[in-house]
Amino acid sequence: MTLIVAFVLAVFATFAVALGYAQIQTRGLVAPGARPLD
Repeated sequence: MTLIVAFVLAVFATFAVALGYAQIQTRGLVAPGARPLD
């Protein structure tokens, strides 16, 4: 059970990092906490 939870968390973390990296690549470096105007 613990392995399954750890695996799901690892997949989620990888997905979150990839999503954040893609957003940085498209918008340029945005300051932490800054709200980009859409």
